[in-house]
Amino acid sequence: MCGNEVIKNTHQLKTYSKNGYAPSCGCQTKKLQRDSHVVHGQSGSPIYKAWTSMLSRCYLKSYHNYERYGGRGIEVCPRWKDSFISFYEDMAKTWKPGLSLDRIDNDKGYELSNCRWATKHEQNTNQGKSIKIDGVPLCELADQAGLKRATVYVRYYRGDRGKRLFRKPDIDRSKDGK
Repeated sequence: MCGNEVIKNTHQLKTYSKNGYAPSCGCQTKKLQRDSHVVHGQSGSPIYKAWTSMLSRCYLKSYHNYERYGGRGIEVCPRWKDSFISFYEDMAKTWKPGLSLDRIDNDKGYELSNCRWATKHEQNTNQGKSIKIDGVPLCELADQAGLKRATVYVRYYRGDRGKRLFRKPDIDRSKDGK
């Protein structure tokens, strides 16, 4: 208590004592509110946007992709969920422009040991829906074979496998085939 004199009704006093709080003039509430809004100067930064997006994906049911994250049990570790500063301390040193937050194992949550900053290409090859052959994403195999990804995906969905999947396209496209 601060020592200021205030008038409170008996209901307020009962509520305070029931919840374990000491009644105050309001100065403590103002102090707690001020302390809870730590200014970090990052609210417009890409790292802050990644943090708020991560929280939205996991906890905001109205988020457009919630069912792929929070809807299937993906959570944010308490250290990051409760504090942008903690997230920033853990992740800011490896961030570069053009990278976005990526979970290494898409079946696990957001925590330091499972997160990295990745390019769009890296994220596309790490999607849970990626087709993999012997653990290697199909798009990566297409790149290694020097083929267009779209070509390999069309062949895959058509049922081609093995050598047929990665064969080089016919070069001669003239009408008479000569």
